Amino acid sequence: MTLGKDEFAFHFDTERGIDAQRLGIFLQRAAKVARDNGADLRIVAIEEGSLDVVARVTKAAAKKVGDEFAANPVKTSAASSVLVGVVIKGLAMVMAPAESGATPLAKAGAEIVEKEHVQSITIISQVDQVIVMDPAIADEVRRAERRSRAPALPSYRETQRMIADGGEITGFVAEMDGDLYFRPDGHRFAVPIDMQTSEAADALYPGAHFRVRGELILRRERPYALIVSSAFRI
Repeated sequence: MTLGKDEFAFHFDTERGIDAQRLGIFLQRAAKVARDNGADLRIVAIEEGSLDVVARVTKAAAKKVGDEFAANPVKTSAASSVLVGVVIKGLAMVMAPAESGATPLAKAGAEIVEKEHVQSITIISQVDQVIVMDPAIADEVRRAERRSRAPALPSYRETQRMIADGGEITGFVAEMDGDLYFRPDGHRFAVPIDMQTSEAADALYPGAHFRVRGELILRRERPYALIVSSAFRI
């Protein structure tokens, strides 16, 4: 496969081809990412063998390529290489799973790998190639999707205010290094129970689920201690 300086290819490692609709969705979303990076994509070839879709990059937006690019115009071939690099970097970044979730392009790539028996999707240019999707990355994309759909957990401050207003919280009491800790339901932290100042200290014991009232003490915005005024096993 021969590529021009203004071209790159999506290489789909498959012997069975790809459903046209899935491929179309993937390319549409890739084109959107390219536009966000100051370029238009035009499909100019589909190569034989493992599926290679060749795209030509056109219409640079100088602000996306860099101020120095706008101030000092270069030859057309060099300018094309710069823009191709910008687009490829943008595509690779968008397809990488993130803590905040998965992008539409990443989801489309993951679906192709999962449903079309594609071993990998690689972006190839004259000077470089990068794998942007394979089964391992697809698994990360799905995990990122699940994380983004999970309900947000209450903040420490919200939990503190809720208890201060007379609210009850439920959770498990556990013993760690000889001290009792309380882990509230629906939270990802455990806080030491202040046994000296807790009025309900005698009612607490490890390995049980309780409904408690009291005061959550924060230090440096993190749970420091829980003073329990009442506790009921549930």
